[in-house]
Amino acid sequence: VPDPPPNRPMVLSADSRSVNLSWAPPRKVHNHPVSAYKIFIKEGESGSWNRSVETHSNATSQYIDGLNPYTVYLFRVAAENALGYSKPGKESYPTLTHRERPSGRPKFIRERLSTSSTSLSLVWAPPPPSTLNAEFRGYELTYKPTNYITENTTKLHISVKDPISIQNFTLKRLEKHTNYIVTVAARNYVGLGPSAVIELRT
Repeated sequence: VPDPPPNRPMVLSADSRSVNLSWAPPRKVHNHPVSAYKIFIKEGESGSWNRSVETHSNATSQYIDGLNPYTVYLFRVAAENALGYSKPGKESYPTLTHRERPSGRPKFIRERLSTSSTSLSLVWAPPPPSTLNAEFRGYELTYKPTNYITENTTKLHISVKDPISIQNFTLKRLEKHTNYIVTVAARNYVGLGPSAVIELRT
């Protein structure tokens, strides 16, 4: 089998869900030319090498997609010839994929909501941590009476340090006997994610 690629693979470019990886060919192939490569992928510096990609060619670069945003990845490469695969070469330096807006939405917990004549007490569960896609910055909550013809939406920015815990918030000084549309969305350094929407009546 060939020797492993001699150097660390290099990430030439990256975005939020893919990288372009390049590496050097083995110095010795032992009389059988390299026919393909296998790329091993580790998610997180303490993760495991539980994913691999086969190139099906002897080109020394590969576009790898299907990655997660704002996540550290490491890569290593093994060379293949007619006799099999080499041992994997050195691992790459850690690469952090780019940020994205949150892809998950919070979820209102209906059985814990309560109303009064002038207030709405809201409770919601956060989106899954894997869908935050960047540093968490809290929530944006909006509400408006449904009987307004004009767009009279009030926006509130809610700062929360812990994105994992269930949140509660009370809207006060509302109009009596009125329907309100309420939304809540997670915010990160890129922007807002999708909103959870609920209609409640004082």
